[in-house]
Amino acid sequence: MIVLLFGFMLLGLITFGGGLVAIPLMMNLVIARAWLTLPEFYQWVAIAESTPGPIAINLATLIGFNQFGIIGGVAATLAFVFPSFIIISLILPSFTKMSQFPKVKLWLLTMKAGIVGMIAYTVLTLVETTANHISDNLIPSIIFIISMVVLMKPLRKYPQAWIALGALFGLIFL
Repeated sequence: MIVLLFGFMLLGLITFGGGLVAIPLMMNLVIARAWLTLPEFYQWVAIAESTPGPIAINLATLIGFNQFGIIGGVAATLAFVFPSFIIISLILPSFTKMSQFPKVKLWLLTMKAGIVGMIAYTVLTLVETTANHISDNLIPSIIFIISMVVLMKPLRKYPQAWIALGALFGLIFL
């Protein structure tokens, strides 16, 4: 439990740029501790993405719950959120003034590049893992490809219908 608390507290402290940036860091923590296998981790990512709320917080909650039940879920969530809450509470009053300094602007611009890199790493890792398991999951892979093609068209105006259709396909084929 202590490793879970400190692990998620460290993740909350060093994650800058949103939930998608936290995913590869959480993956490294979870895989290094052998809490989940890589395919299991990606299943948890899918569950965290499909539940309401920020993906990183949802993922922290699910991983904590998976390890230590309700107490672990609450602990992982609070440990992940607490550092950001404290930092934002301290910085927010002077952020507007500080963001005008050229060195702060340069730092924020540099952080944006790092954030894009972390998100790209997450996407590429997800695609690689999915590609390696397409033969195991042929029907979901076909559904995914069809969904991506359809969502690029004007039909994307009705996301609720696509969620319901995806749930129906999942119930039928899985």
